[in-house]
Amino acid sequence: MTLSIFSLLFLVGLSYFSFLGVAIYSLIFFFIYLIIASPIQFKLNQKPKKFNIIYLIIYGLGSAIVTAIIAKSYGYENLFISSTFYITTILSALFFWIFDSVFLQSKTL
Repeated sequence: MTLSIFSLLFLVGLSYFSFLGVAIYSLIFFFIYLIIASPIQFKLNQKPKKFNIIYLIIYGLGSAIVTAIIAKSYGYENLFISSTFYITTILSALFFWIFDSVFLQSKTL
C-alpha cells in the first residue's frame, strides 16, 4: 500500500489519487509482488538478518523484475531510459527491505 500511495502521489499524478486509485494500485502491486517477491522473502527468512545489504540487493533484483512487468503491461517500450522505472525499482526494494527487516525478521543482528 505504501508503494501504491507513493506511485500515485509522485509518479502517476494526483489526478488518479483517490480511494479507488489506491485500491487498484495496491491490488496490482500486491498480486505481482506476491508471485515474485514472496518466494524470495521466504527463502531469505530461513536465515533472517535485519538490514542486511545483500538482502537489499536481492530485493532490488526482484523489484526490477516486478517493475518491468508492470511497466510493460502499461506499454512502456524502453524501460532503461525511464527515470520512473529506476525510482519505482529502488523505492519498492527499499520499502520491501525495511518492512521485512522491521516487521518480519524474527532474529536480531
